[in-house]
Formats: sequence, C-alpha cells, structure tokens
Amino acid sequence: MLFKTDGIKKTAMLLLALSLVCVPLSSCTVENTDTKDSSITTNAPTTKAPAKETTAPAETDTPEEKPEKEGTEGDFSYLLFSDGAYINAYTGEGKEVTVPSEIDSYTVVGVYKNAFAGKSITSVTISDGIKSIGGNAFSGCTKLETVNIPTSVENIGFCAFESCKALVEITLPESVKAIGACAFENCEKLSKVNIPAQIKEIPFGIFRKCTSLAEITIPDGVEKIGADAFVSCPITKFVMPDSVKEIGDGIFSNCTKLANITLSENITFVTDMMFYECEALEALEIPSGVTQIGARAFFSCLKITKLTLPDGVTKIGESAFFNCADLKEVNIPDGITKINDNLFYNCRSLNTLTIPAGVESIGKDVFYDSAMTTINFLGSEDEWEACKGMNDYSKITVNTK
Repeated sequence: MLFKTDGIKKTAMLLLALSLVCVPLSSCTVENTDTKDSSITTNAPTTKAPAKETTAPAETDTPEEKPEKEGTEGDFSYLLFSDGAYINAYTGEGKEVTVPSEIDSYTVVGVYKNAFAGKSITSVTISDGIKSIGGNAFSGCTKLETVNIPTSVENIGFCAFESCKALVEITLPESVKAIGACAFENCEKLSKVNIPAQIKEIPFGIFRKCTSLAEITIPDGVEKIGADAFVSCPITKFVMPDSVKEIGDGIFSNCTKLANITLSENITFVTDMMFYECEALEALEIPSGVTQIGARAFFSCLKITKLTLPDGVTKIGESAFFNCADLKEVNIPDGITKINDNLFYNCRSLNTLTIPAGVESIGKDVFYDSAMTTINFLGSEDEWEACKGMNDYSKITVNTK
C-alpha cells in the first residue's frame, strides 16, 4: 500500500551544529593520581554520553604498605620496602639523569609514583635491575626527550609518561608485561613506540592525544583494547588482531585521518563513539559476530558510503549514523525492534531504507534533515502506524505490505 503523511518540520541543522560541543577529555595530573574523569558530554539532541572507565587501575607497580625506611643519598631520596628500595624523589639540578641500581647499599627495584613528576630533565636512563616504573613517575616532564628502559622492567604504571611533550620515540623492552592507563597520554611529539609481545591489554587512554603518532602495531595476543586508547591520534590505518575480544568506548574517537581499518573477527560490539568523527573513513567491514552498534558509533563519519550490518545485530544505539553525510546504503537487520533517536540525522545522501516488520518503535528525529524519500516497511499499514513515532514523513513515500 502507498501513502504519504503530513509534517511541518524545517531544517535547523546550522543551529544544531553550533550546539554540538564535545568537552575535552581530562588528563592525568600530578596532584590527583587516584581517579580519572573520562566522561564525554555533548549537547546533541537526546543523546547521552556513554559510560566509560572512570578510575585509574589499582596501583600494582609500587608497594602500598608503609615503608620500612626513608632515606636520601646524593640527588635521590628513597623508600625501602620488603622487596627493595624505590626512588621516590630527585632533588638534583642535572638535566640528564641516571636512576641508580643501588642506593645506601640497598638494591633499587623501582621508580616510585610521582618520583620525577614535573621535573625539567631532558634525558633519563633507568639502570638494569629495576623492575617497575610507578604511576605518574615522569608525568609532566615536558622537556624529556630521551628515555632508556632496561630489559629488567616488567611494569609501567598509569600516566607514567603523561604529558612528556618533547618525547619523540620510546622503545619498550619485551620484558614489559603490563602498562597502566594513560601511560603516554598527551605526548604530543611521540611518533614511534612499540607494544611488547607479552602485553595482553592495551589500557584506557594509553595514547590519547598523542597527536604525532601516525602508526601503531598491535601484536597478536592482545585480548583487550581499553576505552579512548587512540583518541585524536593521526593514524591512517589500523589492524586489530583476531586475538582481541573486548574493546572499550571511543577507541578511535577523533582519529580524523583513519581511512583503513581491519577489525578483529572476535569482537561482539561496535562500541559507543568507536569511530566518532573519523572523517576519512570510507569503508568498513563489520565482523559477523557483532550484535550491537553503540551510540554515536559512526557519528560524523563523513565519507562512509555503505555499511552492511551483520544479521545478528539486535541493537543500534541513538545517533549511531548521525551526520554520515555521504552514507547512501545501510541495512536494518531483522533482529532490530527499536530504531533509536537521531539515527539518520543529517544523512543527506541516504534516500531509501528498508525497515523490517519486527520494528516496534521509531524514535524522534530519526530522519531529520536527511535525504530520505522512500521507506519500505515490511510489516502492515497498522503496524507502521503503531511504530512510526513523531517523525516528519511529509516528503517520504512509505510502502507497507
């Protein structure tokens, strides 16, 4: 059956665009190393910021018990624990620093959290035998250019090198088994870094706002990539190994140069804001095991022309395809029962859509300012009337069974 409905909405996209504000993600700071606020807010209509990991992981790279002794020798102070000494402060004026392997006849086993934070050092060599680099250990060392890490190091703490803005390259030894959240966040000049083979998790925000990091290789064996891992990195291509089974929200958000990506066949979600404003992304193959597309997953992916959603997808989050200006073809899988708000808002190249009979409700502003001219609804006219929602269909021809 063929019919048309009336509506009166006019385009207000310009005003909406001015209201869309993505609040910058907060960085680790020396003053507060206990938590990280990683929420993203926006004024997009009826959308809600996705839940994210909001706290730094528990400190496992430095002891938490009370030290047996505190001491000073030369330019360094230390804390003595049952497993050895940890350097916890540097008082010298030298710009090129070597972290000693021994202090006051005690073996040094770690760099304590905040030990060098904010210091004006340019080079650091960590002596062989040291096993851990604590949280925020070198955070805010904005003049630090060179870091030498020995093969004895196994753990690098959260925000360890955050905001080391002069650091261009760092080599992580294969001995490293764990890296903390935001370890290299906001290292603006960092262009070369490796991920050791023993790493199982790429943590939350590890390379967030590393605006010179154009290439990164993820080794086979990594099982999880945390939220915001590569936010605002200028990577152009990315291969996610099939060992990856879990991914966090927004991992490629604002990666405006990302054009080519291969996803793990073993992920089940395209997460919230996963490709938010990936303006160069033209094509993407979504793995067959994916069951959910997150809110704003492809928000402002301006160059994508076609998306094929797997048959097993049962949920598509609100604003998932918001402002996909070149999107011409996308399918709605049969398992979808609800089309969420703003789904195709400002999709100005999408003119035809098939909606399965199982859809029970259509949210508001789904087709607002889109190029939609034809909807093929696979249910009856009565079913369409029950599910169509408060949308403007005045310029859309709706075909029902």
